[in-house]
Amino acid sequence: MSDRLLTRRDLMKRAAATGAAISLAPLVAGCGNNVSAAPVLVQTIADAATFTGIVTVPLGQLPDLQPIGGALIVQLENLPSVYDKTLPGGQLLIVHRSKGDSLPDFIAVDASCPHAGCPLGYSAVDGLIECPCHGSRFLAVANPDDPSSCIGKVTHQPAAANLQAFPVSNEGDTLVIDLRKQTFCNANILPAPDPATLLVTFPLSMFPALAAPNGSIVALIPGVQDQVMLLHPSDMVVVAVSAVCTHVGCVVNFVAKNADLECPCHNSTYALDGKLTKPADGTPAGTTQADLRKYKCMLDVTGTVVIDLNP
Repeated sequence: MSDRLLTRRDLMKRAAATGAAISLAPLVAGCGNNVSAAPVLVQTIADAATFTGIVTVPLGQLPDLQPIGGALIVQLENLPSVYDKTLPGGQLLIVHRSKGDSLPDFIAVDASCPHAGCPLGYSAVDGLIECPCHGSRFLAVANPDDPSSCIGKVTHQPAAANLQAFPVSNEGDTLVIDLRKQTFCNANILPAPDPATLLVTFPLSMFPALAAPNGSIVALIPGVQDQVMLLHPSDMVVVAVSAVCTHVGCVVNFVAKNADLECPCHNSTYALDGKLTKPADGTPAGTTQADLRKYKCMLDVTGTVVIDLNP
C-alpha cells in the first residue's frame, strides 16, 4: 500500500465530487459536538486481487495519532468490492483513546456517522467518538459493568445505528487492522438475503425477544443500509418496518401499551404498519413527513420468518 495525507484542498474536492458537505473549520457551539473530523490518510491498495483484508498503518510516521486523544481516518482506495458492505466508503477511524491500563491503546471503527455520513472525530475530553455535524456520540471504551456496553455504541442520537469495530494490534511502530473480523455492537444480525431471491429467512426462535408475545427487536440485514424493526403483535403475524424515524433519523421504540412506534427524539408516532400518525414536535404546518418503509414479511406454520426485499 502507498500512503499520503489528504490535504485540505483534497478533502474539499472529494466532498464536492461525492456531494458531501465537509467543514474543516471549528464548529459553532450548538451545531454539533465540539470536535472536528479526524485528519485523513489515504492508502492506495497496490493490488486489489491479492489484498487479504489486512491494513497496516505506520504509527511512527503519524504524529497526529501518537498522543493519547489522537485520531486519524484511513481512506482505502482501490479497496476490492467484496469489502463494500464491510466498510462502506472504504474509511476507517483509528483512535488512540483515553483508557484504563488493561485496555488496548488503539481502536478502529468505521469512520462515517450512520446518520448522515459525516466523517467522525474523537474527543479526548469526553472520551467519545463524536460527529461534528449533528451531535451523535459513540463509546470508545466499553463499560465492563454494563453488559450492553460496547465500542461503537450510540450514546447520543440522531445516529440510528452503532458503529462496527475492527481488531487492532500494535506491532512495534505499525498498527495492524483486520477487516475480515468486524464486530457489531449489540446488534441483532439477520441472515444474509439469498442473492437469487432477495429473501431473508430465519426461525422465529432465533430471537427470543421477538418470539415472546408482543415481542420486538431492531435488527440489521447484511447489505441493507437500514435498521429494521421486527414486531410480533399476534399469533402468526410478524411485521417488518424501518426502525429509523423519517424526521431526523432517530431509532423508534415499540410501545406495546399504545400499540404503536414512538420516536424518543421529537415524539413522532407511527402505526405498526409504518404509517405516520403524529409528525415530529415543531413540524411546520403543511410539511409532509414520510411513513416508515414497510418490508414484505410473513410467518409460516413452521415458525419460519421470511422477509422479502424485492421492490
